[in-house]
Amino acid sequence: MEQRPIRAMTGDALAHCHETAMPSWLAQMVPVFLAHRDVPESESWSHALYAELERLCNAVPFRAVHEWHAAVVMPLMIEASARQGGLSEPYRALERMHLQAAAGERIAPAEWIEALRPALAEIYRLAYAYADAYATAYRSAHGYAKANGYPRAEASAFASSYAGMNTDANVASFARANAAANAAMLGAAYAAADAQAFAACHPYALVHAYAHAYANEPASPEPAGLRDEIDARRKTAYAVMASGMLDVLTKTPAA
Repeated sequence: MEQRPIRAMTGDALAHCHETAMPSWLAQMVPVFLAHRDVPESESWSHALYAELERLCNAVPFRAVHEWHAAVVMPLMIEASARQGGLSEPYRALERMHLQAAAGERIAPAEWIEALRPALAEIYRLAYAYADAYATAYRSAHGYAKANGYPRAEASAFASSYAGMNTDANVASFARANAAANAAMLGAAYAAADAQAFAACHPYALVHAYAHAYANEPASPEPAGLRDEIDARRKTAYAVMASGMLDVLTKTPAA
């Protein structure tokens, strides 16, 4: 989305206005938020967002990242975990750390990484498109079985077994690899309160991961009857995260 120009400012307001653009981490998130809202809601949200950016002269402090995660993202993940029978403590631990960092406490990269890894592993596990991956593996295995003369029942059993083992392994690998890579990058960015380093972590992709983790059902090969419910939850997650970001900015005092 093209950034709306900031209106001309004069006097003391101009003297205190920093010559900066919207933080690149936020610029990544804005199109994601807008793409998952109805047009009237998108327009209202974007107008309010740019009003806050104008008030702040686009100088958004890094603590907004911590406040948003503590007040918005972690509660969403805790809710998703409760619905899916998971553990909430990894998210609560991160919530506490984000609150401490928002208050100005410096936390070492190693501490961030230790807390981020289990939470991110669970987020990426829940975000994985299990049903679609299972269906693809099942079709491939079933086609192989039929081509090799398996009786119908054996072909189905073989395909189910293969799809389950293949998908479970892929989920575990996906979650583990993404958690390790992102924990290291995010831990360094958080510890240094480095906006550019956080932007390099592709926060737009994190927003998508949070939304999918919140929306998905526990790993199941056949959630077809729940598609509408999952889609509705995903839309809700994007809306809550967008509104939460605006709320954080609204509460941020101008420099």
